[in-house]
Amino acid sequence: MGNFLSLDAYVAFVFVVPGYIITSFRAHFITDQRLDGPDYFVRLLTLSALNFPLSGWVIYLVMNSNTDLKIRALAWGFVLLAAPAIIGFASGITSKAGWLRKIYGWFGLSPIHVIPTAWDYQFSTMCGSWVFVVLNDNTTFAGYPRRRE
Repeated sequence: MGNFLSLDAYVAFVFVVPGYIITSFRAHFITDQRLDGPDYFVRLLTLSALNFPLSGWVIYLVMNSNTDLKIRALAWGFVLLAAPAIIGFASGITSKAGWLRKIYGWFGLSPIHVIPTAWDYQFSTMCGSWVFVVLNDNTTFAGYPRRRE
């Protein structure tokens, strides 16, 4: 029997799951670049690594005090589940509002927009509109777009 979690499961839970949670909560607010395979995995690792300086201090405080197992489990739950949700939510809200772009603008910088295409941007800002699209080859599309939930 031995340990409760294998080393592989522990590494995945600590270094991948927080990044996945951040990405999932952020996706509720903006359409981000679609990444596949190794690029997506690196994004998850990077976001998970960002989570620890922001919330890992909780683990340090709890582990260096005489707290019971339940408090330690709650601290790990906060760092691995709740904090990434909060970070993803805050990241999505600030990206949607364009606050970081405004700060960059004060310094004369023009970063790449977080929404990958003009289509994605336009459809993400529409609410309750009929759409009629004519392409260069005169192919037409008409419909009522709605968000996938």
